[in-house]
Amino acid sequence: MFTFLTKYSVTEKIYRDYVNTGIVPKKVITLLAKKTMSGVELTSQEFAIFCGLTAEVNEEIAKIAKNKN
Repeated sequence: MFTFLTKYSVTEKIYRDYVNTGIVPKKVITLLAKKTMSGVELTSQEFAIFCGLTAEVNEEIAKIAKNKN
């Protein structure tokens, strides 16, 4: 499992900013990618962001997978 998962989370402020702007910090994209790759369930806020930024999360998953090989 990724240790990154325990060091960062989607806060209320990050989620509100996403709802208002459609933008999240790069760390959120990485968090969602790593949680998805690990099979860890997303929170409702994380899932909402994932749905809106699926392409970005998938790109991050591809980068992470490439770096593992």
